[in-house]
Amino acid sequence: MKSVMLSIKPQYCELIASGKKTVEVRKTKPKIEVPFKCYIYETKDNKRKYYDIFHANTIGKVIGEFVCDNIFPIWAGYIGKQGDDCLTYDEREQYLAEKGGCGWHISNLKIYDKPKELSEFRKPCIYGEESERPCFTCDKSGYASDMHLYCFNTVTKPPQSWCYVEELE
Repeated sequence: MKSVMLSIKPQYCELIASGKKTVEVRKTKPKIEVPFKCYIYETKDNKRKYYDIFHANTIGKVIGEFVCDNIFPIWAGYIGKQGDDCLTYDEREQYLAEKGGCGWHISNLKIYDKPKELSEFRKPCIYGEESERPCFTCDKSGYASDMHLYCFNTVTKPPQSWCYVEELE
């Protein structure tokens, strides 16, 4: 299953973890079919001076995962099922502006007991196993492989919104 990593602010991570937030709003969507796995990266928030127990060891880490089983169009005036995106009209309006976006439905949520580091993930091989061309990351690492098993393009920076990833075994 192809997967993505989402950067999510701490206050929304808390709402997702509690089950209150069941839709994540984004301006774009990945070019993969649903269902797909989403890893939740909890962003650093310099505006908050202190963090409660939930955030003590989770800031700047991957705190869990969910399966996105539906993506649907969303706009500023969207009123979901009991506020399933946990955004106010003004927040939605400011984020989506006039272009609109999409709602990613959260299902099969799993919050990790021990958060994961970004380095435990890698960006997918550019060409994939079916390609006859070697992978750039394999070439750069010195471990070129026809099977593309040795890509070491680990994630070092969180995505601005989301990015494609693979979990390292």
